[in-house]
Amino acid sequence: MVVAALSALAACSASKQAAQVNPTPSDSSASSVGASASASAVSSAASSPPAVLDAASSAPDSGSPIGSGSPSSSASASALVPHKALATASARPVQTKTAAPPPQPTPQPSTAPPAGSGSLAGKVIVLDPGHNLNNSSSINQIVNAGNGVFKACDTTGTATNGGYPEHAFTWDVANRAAAILRAQGATVIFTRSSDGGIGPCITVRAQIGNDAHADAFIAIHADGGPSGGHGFFVMQPPPNNPNVNPGSALRSRVLATMMHDVFHATAGIPYSSYITNGYYPDDGHTGTINLSHGPVITIECLNMRNAADAAIATDPNGRQRVAAGIAAGLTAFLTS
Repeated sequence: MVVAALSALAACSASKQAAQVNPTPSDSSASSVGASASASAVSSAASSPPAVLDAASSAPDSGSPIGSGSPSSSASASALVPHKALATASARPVQTKTAAPPPQPTPQPSTAPPAGSGSLAGKVIVLDPGHNLNNSSSINQIVNAGNGVFKACDTTGTATNGGYPEHAFTWDVANRAAAILRAQGATVIFTRSSDGGIGPCITVRAQIGNDAHADAFIAIHADGGPSGGHGFFVMQPPPNNPNVNPGSALRSRVLATMMHDVFHATAGIPYSSYITNGYYPDDGHTGTINLSHGPVITIECLNMRNAADAAIATDPNGRQRVAAGIAAGLTAFLTS
């Protein structure tokens, strides 16, 4: 029995030695194959575009553990790789587009006319604000007003029943009209420099226009007519006025017609109800008309003795309407 036991022990030892020399392929070789497949998948996924990564991440998991040695083990390894690949892809710099700056508005040219430009550029207009502040021995002297007419050098004019004087009305209207005309490029000259002095005489006023070679001369007045009468009228020289340069008398009548029509339309003041059609009969009695050498008229803008007209005269807005009408009439004449 001892011999039999020793034989069995020797056989067992030989069997162990044989196993160590020729090991049977098992889990160790499968693990080596799986590891190789996994490394290959990581390398491939990291170098693939995002679309490939998405496709790989959508592969179904076989449920086999990595390194099992079965064909599905490689697919399972690939299914786990995109997590690293996505992390690698997200680390890449993101290309962004820089927003273009908003377009800048193109500068527009100014619409304001430069000084001295406009429809009346180069035109000379003389505005004669009728009458003066007060009378004196010098202002009451008799002068030759032309056409055989002799009359006072000047007067204070009329006034409203409330005491608003004609000379103040004409001075304010003339200044308002001058602002409009100058804005259109005209050179505007006044026959008096303020509303606080005396004069000048009608002879001097006419000469101011002649010396300036005025393209138009207008004497601005307000009438002191019947209290029941209202509206405006214009005064013009007769065609054969001997003191007006040849041709200028006819031009004066054109100016009168244009002022008659345009003033009415612009200022909204009606034609005189007591001077037929708003035209005074050919005037040979007014000094500024008789003695002027160029186109010249007088306008009686309203009747200061009429309550409704007096309300216009004493209202700054009313005087602005009157000034706008005068400026519009002159512009129509000088651009015709």
